[in-house]
Amino acid sequence: MSKPHPTPPEPTEPADAASAAGSVEERPAAAPAPEQVEAWKARAEEADGLEDRLKRAQAEFVNENRRLQRQAEEHRRYALEGIVKDLSLVVESLEQALKSASAGAGAARGDLSSEPLRAGVALVLKKTEDLLRRHGAEVLRPEGQPFDPAAHEALIMVERSDLAPGLVAEVISPGMKLHGRVVKPAQVTVVRAPAAPPEPGVSPASGAAPEGR
Repeated sequence: MSKPHPTPPEPTEPADAASAAGSVEERPAAAPAPEQVEAWKARAEEADGLEDRLKRAQAEFVNENRRLQRQAEEHRRYALEGIVKDLSLVVESLEQALKSASAGAGAARGDLSSEPLRAGVALVLKKTEDLLRRHGAEVLRPEGQPFDPAAHEALIMVERSDLAPGLVAEVISPGMKLHGRVVKPAQVTVVRAPAAPPEPGVSPASGAAPEGR
């Protein structure tokens, strides 16, 4: 009988190769060099600086855009300022004509020839003021109101027993506002406080009491 052949042993890796593979897998990552870390920090700081500059530029752009819009709106609202000033003279002339026509009608009540003229002037004055109001303008007639140096120009100080001091007694020339801004102050007379009466025995001229004889 023939003898059975022995089974060949399975090939095995050398022990030193297995240990070498394990050492490769377990090796930790190498730490970056200090120069690389500093470069990363510099790039991060540069990125933060660029982001900050971008935000500032965006804010400046928004603010400048708003400023230009406000300027454009203000220019649009007050583009008629010169025309409104000129029309204020027309209003003043119409008021003077209306006063003259009314005074003439009062002097000759039997004469009706001046009534159509007065009515015509009053109609033109009303239509002119309506036109001004449609464009944001307002005629200032502060008679009987407190004097406002921002909107009124005092020409004369007068004494009035029926008005308190500091009130407007008469409007000599009407003023004008455009969208709330005074473009022409109203020229007025203002009530002043009455002068105090002189004390008894005091001469108004000298301010001293006369000497007794």
